[in-house]
Amino acid sequence: MSDSLEDYSNHVLRLITEKAELSGFKVIKESNTRLTLQNSVRTIRLFIYNSGGIKNNPYKIWMGIKEGSVNFLNETKNPNDVFLIIVNKNTKNFLVLPYKIEQQFMKFKQRAGWDSSGRGAHSFDVEISNDKARFLTREGTSDEKYYDCTEYLDNLSILFNSGNKSKQNSILLLIDEDSLGVVRYLSELNAKIIKVGDIPELPKGTEDPIVAKYAKANNCIVVTRDDNMVKACDFYEVKVISIGMNDLAKKIVNTLSK
Repeated sequence: MSDSLEDYSNHVLRLITEKAELSGFKVIKESNTRLTLQNSVRTIRLFIYNSGGIKNNPYKIWMGIKEGSVNFLNETKNPNDVFLIIVNKNTKNFLVLPYKIEQQFMKFKQRAGWDSSGRGAHSFDVEISNDKARFLTREGTSDEKYYDCTEYLDNLSILFNSGNKSKQNSILLLIDEDSLGVVRYLSELNAKIIKVGDIPELPKGTEDPIVAKYAKANNCIVVTRDDNMVKACDFYEVKVISIGMNDLAKKIVNTLSK
């Protein structure tokens, strides 16, 4: 790989595109710094910033997000689906920082033209070394001076595994073809229901591993009576509910209504 920032930036873009397509997402390039990853269930927004560090410090990156890009990031129904991709050419790695983390904890610059609250156009510093990443926290947001975001280094998986899994209004059920009849029992649940065969990514007859990978990428709970589907879900570490039809309906309602 070439040492140029442009070549490494293109490498990161290829990684994002490959991971997105394998997870069933369409990649839409809105601009050189804005990407949208989309399928029939989710829309993920990315702002990409490339840097070679600052003078005399290859690990420290100054980053600015202008008003238009802030508006782009805020055009979402789910704050868990918004991320900053911060590329450090010197260390040849990148940070996949959830935007909600940046908004909640980041210490923003207090300079002319930049909003120190972070709600408008804003700027900040972040440190990305070979194996660590951190940023200064805003006063009153944390007991720690720095927010350690090392877990987000080169972590593209977080793009497809994010979501408020614990909140009932975020429940997403993926109903297998053999269990479609259970849907009529679930009207009291505050959950979105997807059925195999009803969306372009999962036509009728879709193989079990493909369904399981789609469920993982979209934080779905799979509902099935098929033992092979259960095995596929177990392999890909996807939540699955599987029993007889009447008991299945009762278990879903009882489990998710608590």
